[in-house]
Amino acid sequence: MTPALGWGVTLGLALGAVGWGLLVASLPHSVWGMAGGQATAVASVAITRGLWNDCATDASGVTSCVPLVSLITLPGLCSLAAAGWFAAATSQEFFDPQHNGVRFEPGPGVLLAGGGGAMAAVGGAVVMAAARGPPRSRSAPPPAASLGDKYVRNAYV
Repeated sequence: MTPALGWGVTLGLALGAVGWGLLVASLPHSVWGMAGGQATAVASVAITRGLWNDCATDASGVTSCVPLVSLITLPGLCSLAAAGWFAAATSQEFFDPQHNGVRFEPGPGVLLAGGGGAMAAVGGAVVMAAARGPPRSRSAPPPAASLGDKYVRNAYV
């Protein structure tokens, strides 16, 4: 293994491992979307949206969560696509003038998942590029041996 190949594979695997760690950290993160400061007659409420539940926290600090029980209906996405899908849906809902509900903004969970997915993709690309190896130089082939050389080396007495 050439030194360039070893360093490339090591760098790619390290990027992939860091990306994987960010993805693992983003999955249980409960704040993928957040909306805060909704003032009502009773109290102000901060609402967060995660992959697994939606939560509301009132001014006194009491949090109540509603689990998302229908995980089967979630679209099939890889990690980078899932983060992109969630961020795009949140942004589309935020800027939609017809939307009458709570307007969420992307939260830290989306950033963790997006960064982790991007790092994993870059790490995979680096490993693939390193596995190709360095480009081969196009040098002239070695000169062919003449028939005389063959018989001199292999001459029997």
